[in-house]
Amino acid sequence: MKIGYLSSILFISLILKMPALAESGFGKFIQQHGKEILKNYRIPEGQDLSYWGTDKNSYFYKSKDAFAKTKAPYWTNGYFNQDEILDYAYILFKRDHNKPFLIAFLSDTSTSYKSYIIDESEKTVCVATDSFDAIKKKVNLHAYPKHIIQHFHLEGHGEIIYWDTDKKGFVFYR
Repeated sequence: MKIGYLSSILFISLILKMPALAESGFGKFIQQHGKEILKNYRIPEGQDLSYWGTDKNSYFYKSKDAFAKTKAPYWTNGYFNQDEILDYAYILFKRDHNKPFLIAFLSDTSTSYKSYIIDESEKTVCVATDSFDAIKKKVNLHAYPKHIIQHFHLEGHGEIIYWDTDKKGFVFYR
């Protein structure tokens, strides 16, 4: 079997196992802007998919992105900082010990992104997007991002994470 065929077979099997990767810009984005981070982290694959279960009707497979589209539980998008350029968040697995990390990519300019490692937790199970309006009255910022990141854990609890322009970093709302 030639190498060209092998890569095509691997790509097709990836699409069959992770159809959302083929249907969205999530796969293309991480391959284009996450080259450095992907040296130490990897996209969920094969055995990782059992981490979320096989029932596509489960809660985790009903999470939404910034456009209210249903997506896979291990990525989301949104306008997390105030520049009106779409940002992304992924649950990626560390290559040397297979633990999941929540990593966000925020637009630095209209063509480049900076990665932020937000959280490492063996209990991380889902990441989704919600409107900042959910907590706006409880948080005092001089500028509010459009979206927040919802970060869910195995025990059923979760946390809200938002970008604070003044601190130039992500903040956990608890």
